[in-house]
Order: sequence, then structure tokens, then C-alpha cells
Amino acid sequence: MTAQILVGHTDPYHGGIYPTHMLWLSENSRPAWLLEPTGRAVWGVPVNELEESPAWTKERTTWVPSGPDHILEDGILLIAVHVLRDEAVLELVGERCPVLTELRVPFQDMPVDLTRLPHDVLAELRRRCAQIDLEYKLVLTVLSESSVEAQLPVLERYPMQLEVCTVGYLRAWGGFVARSDARVEGSLTPRPGAQHRYRDVNL
Repeated sequence: MTAQILVGHTDPYHGGIYPTHMLWLSENSRPAWLLEPTGRAVWGVPVNELEESPAWTKERTTWVPSGPDHILEDGILLIAVHVLRDEAVLELVGERCPVLTELRVPFQDMPVDLTRLPHDVLAELRRRCAQIDLEYKLVLTVLSESSVEAQLPVLERYPMQLEVCTVGYLRAWGGFVARSDARVEGSLTPRPGAQHRYRDVNL
């Protein structure tokens, strides 16, 4: 797993996120996004009690991105279809790509393979995703050597609340690198002004 996206809503006074879903980016012979509900919706309502949500939005599912240049945006498309359920996106999916709403069991069924879908339809779906007018937040964590790091600028096109966490400090060894020769990069020095939110209360 080289990246993670938390999907949910922020606290209007303290930041952070109430996550309803998680996405994991698996990268090996080919990339794949794995979507998992956290089991909790906003304000603690169990996801399985949200009757207006179709079954395929409450289960785990796996998508293979359409190509190496669209890994991150295809992850956002997965969120739009299975989590946000935006009407404009779902209308086009129903007309041109109904396979995107089929329920697949990860590691048992074959994943949804976007490389087999029409490129023009996927381009239009990405365009509609960038127009979604809903209050939601993403927290994207990008680990070292993740393919999505080079694609971060595309997030400027999307209107959601967003936090992006990249590697600020790295200590790594393995393979042909011994622990005594660990690669160390970055710094653990806090940014200026960083402190915990309870400082005034404690004082």
C-alpha cells in the first residue's frame, strides 16, 4: 500500500475528519484502489442503518485505474460513485458504464478494470467529479515512491476540503541495505507555531 485516502467530513471548529470510508492504493504488478467503509457515518450513525444508501455503497470494492496517468483521479471517481453518489455522475454511469456500480468482493471477485472502459466516458466522468458541490473532505496520505505523488497537482481542479500528507521524515532499510546503513531523509522538527490544541486549557 503506497497511499491512503480518508473520506468524510471535517469538524467546523477543530479540523480533523470524521471518516466514513478509506481507500488504499495497492501497487505491485499493477495499481488498484481498495475502498472500505469504516462502518461509521457522520455523527456515529452506523452505515448499515442508512437505508437510502444502496448496498453497493456499503461494501468493500476494488478498482483498477484506467492508466498510470489517472491513478489519483480514478480514486476520486471511485469516491464519487460509491460514497458521494452524485446524481450527475451516477446518471452517466448508468447510461455508459453500469459496471462501475456492480458489487465486487475484493480478493474473491475480479476487480472493476477501468482499462476496459471507453476513455471518452471516463474523461467526462472525471470532469463531472470536479463539479460535485457537496460538503466533504479528503485526507490523502502519500508514502514514499507512491505513483500518486507526481499527480498531486490535479487536486487543484477539485473543490472538496483537502489535506495532503507527504513524507516529511523517512528512515528505511531492507533488501540490500542493512539496518546500520539505513537511509534517513527529512526532519522531525515541528513547523513553527506547532503545538497541541489543549495548551490554553491546560495552562
